[in-house]
Amino acid sequence: MIDAYADPGTPDLRAGRRYLWWLVRCQPGRSVAGAVFASVWMAMVALMPYAIARAVDRGIEPGDMGALALWTGVLVLVGGCTAWLSIMRHRTMTRVRMDANFRTVKVVVGQTVRLGRRCGGGSAPARWSPSAWATCRRSARPSRWSGRASARWWPARSSPVCC
Repeated sequence: MIDAYADPGTPDLRAGRRYLWWLVRCQPGRSVAGAVFASVWMAMVALMPYAIARAVDRGIEPGDMGALALWTGVLVLVGGCTAWLSIMRHRTMTRVRMDANFRTVKVVVGQTVRLGRRCGGGSAPARWSPSAWATCRRSARPSRWSGRASARWWPARSSPVCC
């Protein structure tokens, strides 16, 4: 996990996509692991109906108990692998999401402090807090998409406060 007191790094604040790419680059191992777990998990989910169909077609219909036992074993094996992959995908992407959230909070709070100094006495920190938190939540959400192995790139709805 991220150290709460360490510098989060220097984000690329030119666009929402660049910021998301910076978040992925901060944790490349986890992002790749999440993408691999998600891709293999989806393939395993697709194998379940195939194994059921084979058990019915090769075992139940002809009455072949050996084939039925074989395909039932395949079904149990695929189900166990799918469950393990699902757990690993979820754990990995939760870590990706939390790391991205912590980094975003650090960046937004740092920017809020810098802007608060410029705004002078007319702006209370309590007025900036809800806006900063909403930005952090919005920008941390798409980080989990890096692990879904999606062919489509989802643009950020807003970039962090970067004035």
